[in-house]
Parts: sequence; C-alpha cells; structure tokens
Amino acid sequence: MPKCKFCGKKGFFLSLSSNDLCNKCNPIVVSKITGSARIIQDCLNLVDDSKKLDVRLGRRKLLLEHAEILLEFENKNINTIEPLPSELIDEYAPLHDKIVVEVTETDLTNILAKAKKAVTEKTKVKYVKKAINKLNYAKKLIENKTELFVLEDRIHSFVDSENLKTALEKQPTKAVKTNDRNLEKKIEKLTEPKLIDLYENKKNINNESHISEIKKHINVISKKVKNANITDKMIEDITGYKINNIVELLNITKEVALQSLNGFASTYMNTSRSMLSQKVSDLSAENYKEEGGVVYWEYFGALPDEKTRDECLMGLGVQPSGSYPNAPFFTDDEKIGFQSEFGIRWNCRHEFNQITEDYYEEMTGNSTDE
Repeated sequence: MPKCKFCGKKGFFLSLSSNDLCNKCNPIVVSKITGSARIIQDCLNLVDDSKKLDVRLGRRKLLLEHAEILLEFENKNINTIEPLPSELIDEYAPLHDKIVVEVTETDLTNILAKAKKAVTEKTKVKYVKKAINKLNYAKKLIENKTELFVLEDRIHSFVDSENLKTALEKQPTKAVKTNDRNLEKKIEKLTEPKLIDLYENKKNINNESHISEIKKHINVISKKVKNANITDKMIEDITGYKINNIVELLNITKEVALQSLNGFASTYMNTSRSMLSQKVSDLSAENYKEEGGVVYWEYFGALPDEKTRDECLMGLGVQPSGSYPNAPFFTDDEKIGFQSEFGIRWNCRHEFNQITEDYYEEMTGNSTDE
C-alpha cells in the first residue's frame, strides 16, 4: 500500500512522487532540502577555506543547523544530500576548538613573521600586541585552553628573543585620549538630579515619614481585609507562610515591596551610570571627529557567560552577524546601527570603547584608507 515517507499518510489510491512523498508533502520537503543543501554547500567552502576565524565558526554553526534540518528527512529514509546530514554532523560538530586553534596558530605565525622582519622596535611591539589580542580572543572562545598555551609560549619566546618586554610594558593603551577643555562641563550637564534623588530615597526609605505613611496604609488595608472575612488559613494557602495576624502579613508585603523598589533603583542606577559613561565616550568621539579624525570602536566588557544577552554575544563577535562582520570592532556607522537596533539594555555589562584607526585596521585586516 502506498505510504508517504514524511507524513505517514497511506492508501491504495494515494499518489506518490519519486521520493515517495504525497502531493501535499512533496513540494514542502523538496523546497527545504534544496534550500538547506545550497546553504550547506556554501558553508562547506568557507568553513574549510576561509582565513577569518569568525567566518569559519559562523559557517560551521550554520552548516550544522541546516544539517539538523535535513537529518529529520534522512531519518525517514528520504533522499537528501551527499555526504549525508548525519555524516556532516559527525564530521563538523567536534571541530569548533580545532578551528579556533588552527586559525589562531596561522595568524600568530604570520604576525610574528612580520614582527621579525620589522626594522623598528615600535613596529615590532605593534605586531606583538596584535598577536596577544588574537590569542586572548581565541581564549574566550574555547573551554580547553591547553593547546593555546603552546602559542602563548611562542609569543613570550619572541618577546624575550627580541628584548621587547620593557618596550611592550611602556606601550600606551589602545583607547583614544582626546584633550578637550570643555569636556568636563559637558559631563556635568549630563548629571541627572532625579537619579540622585532616587538613590537618596532608596537609602532613606525607612525614615519616620515613610514609616508613618506605611502604617496608615496598613491600617486601611487591615480594616478592608477584616471586612472581607479573610482567614489565617486562606492567607497561608495564598502566601505559603503561616501568618499570625494581618499586620505581620502586611509587614512582609512591605518588605517585599521595598526589595522590589531597591532592585529597581539599583537597575536604574547601574544602567544610568553605564549610559553616562557611554555618553562621555561619545562626546569625546564627537570632538575627535570635529578635529578631522575618523572614529572606530571596540565592544568590550564582561566575558560571555550564561547571563550574556544574544545581542551582546553578537557585539562581542562570539555570535556571527552579517550586519557586524568585524565585531567586536565597529566603524562609527556600525556602532550607531547597533545601538539603534537594540536600544537601551538594562543592566548591560558592555560598552563601546573608542580605539585608534591603526588598531582597527590591524585587528580586522580592513584598510581604512578608502
């Protein structure tokens, strides 16, 4: 009896395609297989041949996602692609760390070779710092860092052999420092009295006026609760606590409310402080642009963990994005686009830090001469 391999529908008069699919399933399945097959083929070329770490990791992830889509069809004995989806998963799923180490090793080899050929100490140090940043980025991406220790030793050996340790320690930070006499005045204008008031209210929440006000509300609510004939058993069923009297219940409610208020105030404070810090950086960048400079940024902050939002993973370059291919390094337009797309992120632990044009070019490999 004819039976569709995908939906399981069967019947003596059921019409099937060459793939043993019914008329309803055939176009859907064929479309999914064709689309995923094309994406997988594109990914295979880049995963194996690209010189950029983020491209290889991003394409590997995309390849595995579409291999999982096709695996459903393979498991139902529907013809898909060669190699089979299951074979692709077996081959590429374990490759994440290997790709990180492989690309990082190649990059460091090339960078240190350029450093070796460099004539001046300043140029040698520039290449060494680039190698260190490449290595630190790789460390963020993998759990088992053992294989990276060998690469780290290569950098240390090069620094020692070239007597660069002292020069490396004296190298200025990558952040741009702009001298602006009016910057302090501009910062002062950003101070929000309401923010300070909120913080003061948070600290003084238990002063006499607040306590008196809370007691008034407790008395009013107590009368309403008594009139409603709410029993201790009902309160215990609702709250999970054995409450001796209504005042005790309302005092607990007050504490919960105060905790919520304190939590909100802390969130507001942390976010406002972060926004203020970013605004200061933005003002400095505006002054830099007014002087004819071109602005570039690095997205930095806490290392990725279970609390890191998806957009922050994107900004850090851990989660590949077509819109921000060089993350965590951004042009000024890309930074503006990122901030516009994701808006205010409460309690975010990451910010944009202005970097030099040379540093951006070194880290991304993109020429800024255009």
